[in-house]
Amino acid sequence: MHFNTFLEMSSSNTKRKDLNTFDVLVFPGGFSYADSLGAGVFMAFKLELAREWLQDFIVSKKLILGICNGCQILLRFFKNLGISITINTGKNFICNWQELEVKKTSIWFKKQNQSLALPIAHKEGRFQGDIPQNLIALTYKNTPNGSAHDVAAITDTTGQILFSMPHPERAIQDHHQPMYHYHLECIKRSSKYLEPQDNIFDNAYSYFMQ
Repeated sequence: MHFNTFLEMSSSNTKRKDLNTFDVLVFPGGFSYADSLGAGVFMAFKLELAREWLQDFIVSKKLILGICNGCQILLRFFKNLGISITINTGKNFICNWQELEVKKTSIWFKKQNQSLALPIAHKEGRFQGDIPQNLIALTYKNTPNGSAHDVAAITDTTGQILFSMPHPERAIQDHHQPMYHYHLECIKRSSKYLEPQDNIFDNAYSYFMQ
């Protein structure tokens, strides 16, 4: 759904019922409005038009996910968290896979192992601020951008909203993983099976199927 269509529907009493059929709202990565005013700044400003609907969405125990630029947008929108994102310490764009550690059990990480690998692709992805430990969802094993407490992703206090700089949508299938073919050949030779990496989308699905 186009963002402008979403804003129109969320501000219309007659069209809100169609939006209410959704259980998960995802703000994906990209460069909204070319990030001309800063990463996610203008998108977060426009999102104010949907604040009332978003609050009702959260009260209804539904889920919101912000990935990369979507994470930047949501952090600017939910200013009450007191957490922000700024340019990487190296001031460069980083695009690679990172080893991560799961730091809290939540809706999104209910079935996660203690570690996983996800790709990142950002220049402005360094978390800063006084980040409560109970909000930290993922940390980098070796932080690439200077994030406070090595943070890669956080949740809100309800656990329903996930703010993630890594891209979980790029690591759904086994063959998305780096060195997949090498590991597959090693496994074939040892007669072992490749264990799939659990992902947050499975966990979100399980949440609604309970």
